[in-house]
Amino acid sequence: MNKIIMALAVGTLTAGSALASDRTDIMAVLNQWNDPDAAKAAAACAEEASVMDDIPPYEWHGAGACANWAKDYDAFAQNNGMTDASGTIGKPRQIIITGDRAYAIAPATFSFTKDGKQVKDIATATFALQKTAAGWRITGWTWTPH
Repeated sequence: MNKIIMALAVGTLTAGSALASDRTDIMAVLNQWNDPDAAKAAAACAEEASVMDDIPPYEWHGAGACANWAKDYDAFAQNNGMTDASGTIGKPRQIIITGDRAYAIAPATFSFTKDGKQVKDIATATFALQKTAAGWRITGWTWTPH
């Protein structure tokens, strides 16, 4: 009986440690996604991904979706006089991990300058992720302004 209880306790502690490690790794990927270097940010995504955002054409999916979004964002920012962009990802409201899949919701802030004025866009960023041989990668994300 004691061996069974000990095995259950060790299994629970191991799962908790793995979960904590996965949460840390997921946050690292979300922060990488937010990196101002477009190549680093795109590397946080899986090759096949889905993106929904409030810039035209509003939806990207399939191979290179994150990199394609970045190109469209750059064009949008340039056409709309947006400069000095930066963003932050806050403490996640929720991270759910089931096997090699995860779902994360976090507050996010995107700041930029337009027409000489500082603009701050407060939003919720929602992510789906998959754990691959290379680590966690974003398979989908949405940006929902408040």
